[in-house]
Amino acid sequence: MELVECVLEDVRADRAHLEEFRLAESRVDRLTASELHAQRSVWREVSWESSRVGACECHDAQWRSVLVEDCRIGFLGLGRANLLDVRLRGCTVDTLDLTAATLNRMAFDDCRVGELRIRESRLKDVDLRGLQLEQIDDAAGLRGAWVGADQLVELAPALAVHAGLRIV
Repeated sequence: MELVECVLEDVRADRAHLEEFRLAESRVDRLTASELHAQRSVWREVSWESSRVGACECHDAQWRSVLVEDCRIGFLGLGRANLLDVRLRGCTVDTLDLTAATLNRMAFDDCRVGELRIRESRLKDVDLRGLQLEQIDDAAGLRGAWVGADQLVELAPALAVHAGLRIV
């Protein structure tokens, strides 16, 4: 299925299966879903706003020029995804899975992530300065990211574990 130049408002999509779905030059506003399965989907020039999703599985997806704004997502699975020019603004994500993903020019503005899974990811020009991060699975996965000085202090224990340091 492919949607181009669409506005989707007040959509309820519980347990929707949208594998290999294509969405381009569109806006999704006030989407509500307990589960959304969109593996291998393609999102291009999409604005996703003011939504509440329990679990969004987008593994192996391609996101280009995507804005996710004012969304509350329990689990956002973007493992093995290819993300280019993606921005999350004002979002809360309990678990953000970016395992083995490729991120290029991604940014977070005023966001909170409970758990960041970033093992084996490749980052280039990723700005984490606007992200409040509670837990990370692999500090090595942050290579290529921008962090603020206060974040660096918070990440120190994970970085020490990665470097094999013992803190006494």
